Amino acid sequence: MDYNQLIDKIEKFVNKDDISLKNTQEIEVLLENLIIKDELITETILFLASYRPGGGEYMNDESQIAQQLNKVLVILKK
Repeated sequence: MDYNQLIDKIEKFVNKDDISLKNTQEIEVLLENLIIKDELITETILFLASYRPGGGEYMNDESQIAQQLNKVLVILKK
């Protein structure tokens, strides 16, 4: 797995260049395949599984996902 690919996809979401469901699904898969097993990573995978553009009842919206992904970027860029 290429960290740069994962970081690129996360940054595209955070910068609102690609907030698509497809992108978040790809991020979710890449995070699941990470060697790093961190509580934040696990929590983020759950956040992504509950993502829908615009949010909704029991769903996460773009801003909630972006906040969570910013935390992940800190770990990945160490």
